[in-house]
Amino acid sequence: MKRRNNAVKASSHPHQPQPITLESIYTLLLNLQSRVDSELTLIKASQTSINTQLECIQSSLTSVQKTLTLTQNNVAKLNNPSRKHYTRFTQLPFEIVTLILSWVNPWHVFKYRRVSKLFDACLMTKQFAAMVVSQCFADDEFHDHRKGLDISYAGWGSQEMSTVLRDFPKQVQEVAIDCVHSGLKILEIDCRFDENGAVEPFSETFQIPYVFGNLIGLKVLRITCPEFVGPVPLSLWDLNQLEELQLTNFQLNQELPSNISGLTSLAELDLQQTGLFGKIPTAIGLLVNLTLLNLSNNRLTGGIPSEIGNLSCLENMNLLDNLLEGPLPPTLGNLSKLEVLLLLDNQMNGEIPKELGNLTSLRQISLFNNQLSGPVPQELRLLKNLRECDLRLNPGLTCDFASDLIEL
Repeated sequence: MKRRNNAVKASSHPHQPQPITLESIYTLLLNLQSRVDSELTLIKASQTSINTQLECIQSSLTSVQKTLTLTQNNVAKLNNPSRKHYTRFTQLPFEIVTLILSWVNPWHVFKYRRVSKLFDACLMTKQFAAMVVSQCFADDEFHDHRKGLDISYAGWGSQEMSTVLRDFPKQVQEVAIDCVHSGLKILEIDCRFDENGAVEPFSETFQIPYVFGNLIGLKVLRITCPEFVGPVPLSLWDLNQLEELQLTNFQLNQELPSNISGLTSLAELDLQQTGLFGKIPTAIGLLVNLTLLNLSNNRLTGGIPSEIGNLSCLENMNLLDNLLEGPLPPTLGNLSKLEVLLLLDNQMNGEIPKELGNLTSLRQISLFNNQLSGPVPQELRLLKNLRECDLRLNPGLTCDFASDLIEL
């Protein structure tokens, strides 16, 4: 009976405390150490964060102190009666106003000329012009043109350069030409064509920019764009390196000036169908390098100057469809290199000079529809290179010899 009771008591307390061993004590200590290390790590991280924030606060305080010091200094300067302070924009120094104006859109800045005399003076300086010119063109166009020796424009009114050379003051135009076209050798301005090959219509006309005369190294100038009108600026007649001048397909409506003699290097002069009137100046005889002279389809009057016989290099002379009158100058016989002589549809009178028989290089001559009279000089039939000689519609002309080349 006692044994059963003891067994019952033993079964009623199944969870008896475990005995404390060295191993359990060691495990407990390890757990405590891990917790302590974790807490220490958190404390160190917090300390680092606090230090960083303290440094930021210290930096901010330093910055505030500097700002306060600077403010105090500025206040002290403002209180200094010996220093000048500007209360109006127009009181700023000339150079600073010029710089500020250069920041304004160059296509609009010149409307501020009327704001004040200072603005007007700043905008009219070459210093200002140099600062704004590069802003007027797209970067690619600006740099490509600066490097180019041969520039061709299709049309003129649509070009940014045309706006600069039309609307901007003289100083800007001169700087634009110097910067964009410095060293230019060939300048061509042709018509602008549409996709069907027809000339595009234009709404306004332009004068030839006088600053083209600043292109002192120019060799060739061709303008065949109907958007232009005359007169030719005087500066163009001073381009003493120009070798070819072609102005056609638009109206100059002017006389040919005597200072054309300034084109001392000119080899080709083509001013056909440009509304020229008045007499051919005697100064044209000074263009001794001329090989081509085309003044056809104009309203030129008077006679052909005898000085034209000085053009010893001339190969082609075309004066057709003008109002020229008087006798043919015998000095035409001096043009030993002349191959083509076209004087048709004028009012030339008198006899054909026998000196034309000296034109040993002549291939074609047309005196059609004039008022010439007298006998055709026999010297003409001796010209071995002559292939065409049209003397028709000169009722007073007679011919005493037979020739298959001469049409009379």
